[in-house]
Amino acid sequence: MKSFIRIFHTSLLLGFLFQAEANPVNIFSGRPDESASLKRIASRLNYEVLIPDGVGEVVQAAAAELKSYLEKLYDAEISLNGKIPEKIQFIVTAVPEKTVPLKGEFAILNDSCRIVICGYDDADALPWQMRGRTGTLLGVYYFLQKYAGAEFFAPGPKGEKLGKNNLLRLEKYDSPVPSYRVRYLSPSSRSFHESEMIRFYKKMLCSVPCWAWPDFYYTVRNSWNKRFKDREKEMFAIYDGRYYNADYPFHMPCLSKPEVFNTMLHDILGMIAARKNCKTIRFFSDTPVRLCECPECRKSGSVDNWYYGYMNRLAHAVHEKYPEMNFMTQEKYGFYMHVPEGMKPMEKNLAIEIKTGFPAARAYEHFYPLFEEWKAAGVKTLIRYYARIPLWKDYPCVYPRETARHFKQMQGRAEGTRWCDGSRVVYAQCALLNYMQARVMFNADMDAEAGIRRFCSLAYPGAEAEMTEYYRVMENLYYGYEHWMNPLEGALQYENLLHPRKLLEAASKKVSDDSWLAPLKKDFERVFAEAEKIRDVMAEHNRIMKGFDPELGRSKIIRPTRIHEKIEMDGLDREVCWKDAYTLKLFPNTTAYSKFQNSSVKLTFDKDFMYFFVTAEEDEPQYIQCGSKKKDGSPNIWADDHFEVMIASRDPAKSEEYIHFAFNPAGDSFHIRHYPGRKIQYIDSRISAKGRIDTKRKCWTLEFAVPRSAIREICPGEEAKLGLFRTRILTPEGAEKYRLQRSGLDSGGYNNSLKYKNFEFSEADISNGPGRPPQNNLND
Repeated sequence: MKSFIRIFHTSLLLGFLFQAEANPVNIFSGRPDESASLKRIASRLNYEVLIPDGVGEVVQAAAAELKSYLEKLYDAEISLNGKIPEKIQFIVTAVPEKTVPLKGEFAILNDSCRIVICGYDDADALPWQMRGRTGTLLGVYYFLQKYAGAEFFAPGPKGEKLGKNNLLRLEKYDSPVPSYRVRYLSPSSRSFHESEMIRFYKKMLCSVPCWAWPDFYYTVRNSWNKRFKDREKEMFAIYDGRYYNADYPFHMPCLSKPEVFNTMLHDILGMIAARKNCKTIRFFSDTPVRLCECPECRKSGSVDNWYYGYMNRLAHAVHEKYPEMNFMTQEKYGFYMHVPEGMKPMEKNLAIEIKTGFPAARAYEHFYPLFEEWKAAGVKTLIRYYARIPLWKDYPCVYPRETARHFKQMQGRAEGTRWCDGSRVVYAQCALLNYMQARVMFNADMDAEAGIRRFCSLAYPGAEAEMTEYYRVMENLYYGYEHWMNPLEGALQYENLLHPRKLLEAASKKVSDDSWLAPLKKDFERVFAEAEKIRDVMAEHNRIMKGFDPELGRSKIIRPTRIHEKIEMDGLDREVCWKDAYTLKLFPNTTAYSKFQNSSVKLTFDKDFMYFFVTAEEDEPQYIQCGSKKKDGSPNIWADDHFEVMIASRDPAKSEEYIHFAFNPAGDSFHIRHYPGRKIQYIDSRISAKGRIDTKRKCWTLEFAVPRSAIREICPGEEAKLGLFRTRILTPEGAEKYRLQRSGLDSGGYNNSLKYKNFEFSEADISNGPGRPPQNNLND
């Protein structure tokens, strides 16, 4: 028996097989260790599974999986390349990356009747954990799927299809190169235990190297404000002339203070020492921040230089004690995102997650330069995206074709991603999406349509056509809707769900195994029932929306015209200039859960002010909310019906900076100055306003003036963007139910300045005489 097992060292076999390739590669130097031996794991039919003595847990698990699946797949002797050998030896082993240059992360090598499945396994990697490469285990699953007739498409026993007695047709050498090195599926699921999800993760050839899997996350948010409660001046940043030590967004330390640096370095070195085999640290990077106002911090010139330069310096200091330590961070689009000046290349072993806008974006070219910028600085780039928007919802998100297109376009620009869908939904809802993500990240050139059809044939046998059409219809529903809105008010409205529901009904009558269709259909019915509850509301909303066009005016510019007469702030539009003023009509910004109330806004200006006249219709004027007070007796405008004006720069990089005015029906107001990650609210004495509630006309009106000097604070050239919004507030018992209503110039969110309308001041005058023809206004 010993003579049988002591065949020859695996390295000798590998060397022989590599030399048999068209381009021979010398793998090993020196004589092989002739004392090495192989241990038999299984012997059955005409094959046996062997592993070298003393191998790690990954190889042992890989061999056990190979043994288990071969027993399920074969009950007759295995045919190899057209012949049935007397004995086939499957040798499972890990190989060292430094001396065995595989093309990919694993390889299948065939020498007559000896088949070697080998791969790179990270030191200390465990087979059923997410962290680290387990190439040998992935090699086994690759072999089973490509050659032995196994197919994996979802977690659990019902997520695989096993052939029977598949003929093995092997090349001499097969070492596929994945399109991405970091391939991730979430281990969290509402439907399966984490252990089952991780096993599926491996079967789908997913892998996250240690450098992309943080062992701990070092952050100052919600910790330093308590830890250094009484040390504002020594540790914290200056904003608006004072030291802040508070919750987000006033939580940032002053990054130029030596004590801050030394404290962080001491913390991080201590955390590394306390963790066994710590390999990767994630730096605080989860929130928008702005530059500290102290003189030293201001010298950095930008938040990019300030934040990333500090991180680079901290990484360098950690490397002095732990030279191979890895570091991760991310960009925060519009706040900090660029390589710091003069730091190319940056410190070694850095990785950054960068947003691509998927699935809301459809043009990823906009994000290419940022990926290339960081790559040129020697930093590994990873894709950051939101699998579902809103992130916290549990409605179906179906975009398999866009998933394939996204990762195909990003190939070569990023190492992969650690984001996916699944943790918040019934797994049947995201099964196709995860299947497609795993497949396309291993092979970005895959045929998406063929992939969808194959999944449907595996998951819904007998109903492939109906389910392929179901996924096509569902994906098309998502195009054209605001992603951050309630899906039941957008893509998943009752009327939109009728056709896919019929497809599911048809599929349920034809499917031969409903293990995946039944939970999908059950969860779809849950969503359908929720959509049906607001069916009448949405029907009324859609009827109202026929009078408005959200796309209208997207490329136009609002140009209020100049006046010369004096306007009296009395809440009445008696002046002649108001009759011919530029007029805008507001439409539902969100679904109106009661009868929609129209609003209009007139605009004009002179050399010092921009003037607004708002007419807000109200069928129940007795319930108009006005006069709410805070504890200190000041007006509580947010508790009243109110009108808001936002003025922002057209520069997308400054989308988080804008001025904001809010008014109630009495004309009480305040001014908010928005900065990245924070805002300052105050009463602006430059603002004059007057409001009136007119119960006979069933409306309230508001007349106010905004100084152009305030506009120039945010837009020096006065070429800006304008957002206008009205809010009706929920009222006491007796008022119309669901009175809450929001309306604006389009469907964008109140604080999404990218959706505001462009406006600029025109020098054309408004005629004060009668008979002036109507203007071509934005919403005409």
